[in-house]
Amino acid sequence: MSEAEKTEKKLSAFTTKVDDIDITIDMSRELINELGGQKVNFLEVYRLIESFSHKLLENKEDCELRLDNEDTKAFINLDIKWEEKQKVMVRVLDVDLKQVDPEGIPIRPKTAKFDFGAIDSAIEEEARALEAQAAKAKAS
Repeated sequence: MSEAEKTEKKLSAFTTKVDDIDITIDMSRELINELGGQKVNFLEVYRLIESFSHKLLENKEDCELRLDNEDTKAFINLDIKWEEKQKVMVRVLDVDLKQVDPEGIPIRPKTAKFDFGAIDSAIEEEARALEAQAAKAKAS
């Protein structure tokens, strides 16, 4: 493997450790370039997947998974493969942000396709306050 290929592989993979599980998150160079064309830093996709890793990996089975956001119409397709008991590869197959309209995104989501648990009451209160503030600003 040439030095350029090694460097490119390092750029397209992200490794982290969560609950003693080694996680490698990988995506193709083409997808990284496509995201860059949309002004999206591919590292943010890695961080998003890392933040959901507890829920994504809780069944400890190989699977393909689609994360949808009903409000933004964005989705991420993942392929999860367990290499060992404490080692998993998560391949990002596709990220579609093309239909996202930042102006039309509500402050508080309507529904979730992938429920990661209940919202803490303090966060709920803050969301209501932000909604009220946005409504007031829009009315002015």
